[in-house]
Amino acid sequence: MAAATISFAAALLQIPAGLWFREVNREVPKPYLDEVFHIRQAQAYWAGKWTTWDPKITTPPGLYIASILCLRILAPVVRFFSELEPVGATVFGLRGFNYFILTLLLPLRLATLLRVIWRKNTGQQRLLQEGQIAHTALNICLFPVLFFFGALYYTDVYSVITVLGTCYWHYRQAQVASVISRWNVLIVLNGLLSLSLRQTNIFWVAIYLGGLEVVRELGDSGRRNQDIKDAFMEAWAQGLIYDPPVEEAGFEGSTVTHPTSSTANPYSKTTSTPPYPLS
Repeated sequence: MAAATISFAAALLQIPAGLWFREVNREVPKPYLDEVFHIRQAQAYWAGKWTTWDPKITTPPGLYIASILCLRILAPVVRFFSELEPVGATVFGLRGFNYFILTLLLPLRLATLLRVIWRKNTGQQRLLQEGQIAHTALNICLFPVLFFFGALYYTDVYSVITVLGTCYWHYRQAQVASVISRWNVLIVLNGLLSLSLRQTNIFWVAIYLGGLEVVRELGDSGRRNQDIKDAFMEAWAQGLIYDPPVEEAGFEGSTVTHPTSSTANPYSKTTSTPPYPLS
């Protein structure tokens, strides 16, 4: 059921994405804006000029290497099954790499990530969850800023899926008791792959995930005070992090939360009382 639901969502995505991809390549057949630099660099790699580098490019070469390897694998397959001209590092072929990620790989990665975050048991709730996952994945893929670059040869689409992959393995690692597991290796590998596309991904794969890990480790081992001053002093003295959900937070930024060791754990629920009166 899960595979069928997300496959249906991916199939629906092909309609607008296919139309957009066709229109872009028909109206703008030549490199568009920064594509001039990206496509020229990828074509240099395709020609075997691996030491050539355009100094005007400010991003690492991850996109070019991945797309060229993909096209190298795809070219003999196309040549075997058809009489068409072999696939090469053309504008159309390189843009097709991002189109493939947007319409096939990205929905699958989003579904696996959301499934980990929204994991439920069985029964009707499970079926409802799969529908929500597919709908959410489809909405994210149709996000205008992301969808726009699905028909162009930019780093955006590939960068997003590598960051999501790093987040996925992080959440999987958070579910196991062992500090050192095979998930750590996958987190590091996905993080490095993400950094090979954009230097700014260091925020998502290091600072952001590092912050989540700090919150998860420290958690909240005691009862929160109703008084803001006392809560602040207790947090400073005991190294506690107060991170209530928005709907449970009061105007003054404090709630009364019962003792729990998993306040910041995305897989557990925290019981809390309504915010105390302001008077």
